[in-house]
Amino acid sequence: MSEQTIYLAIAAFFFIFSLSYIALRLPALLRSLTVGRAWRLAFPKMREEDIHYFLTLLGNALEMGTLRLLRVHPGDTLYALYREQHPKRVVPDTNELEVLADELYHYYGIDLAEFWSHRLSLGELFAASHRELRRR
Repeated sequence: MSEQTIYLAIAAFFFIFSLSYIALRLPALLRSLTVGRAWRLAFPKMREEDIHYFLTLLGNALEMGTLRLLRVHPGDTLYALYREQHPKRVVPDTNELEVLADELYHYYGIDLAEFWSHRLSLGELFAASHRELRRR
């Protein structure tokens, strides 16, 4: 085998690997684009930075990975997200929710316990957070 053939084989390998990597990541990328659109449609007057900050705060508190965070819709419930992260826990560990409550209080000035419900959606939580932030 010539040296040129080896280089060609290596280049072909990396090209095929790159295509397969893109093909695997493409659905997540497309979902993230539609999720961004869902948030912008639900909150057209909010700045993207505000939505991004809220989602980052949520992701850090609940220890969610970036790819999972990109699939979070405004209609998703906080309880369902927690259960998705920890499906085998019979009794929920409240540490992550306490971290979220502390962060929400620190940045937005809201008490999560005041309006907690198993049906509390992320969109409702975001709206309540920004209502309280505007009152200050």
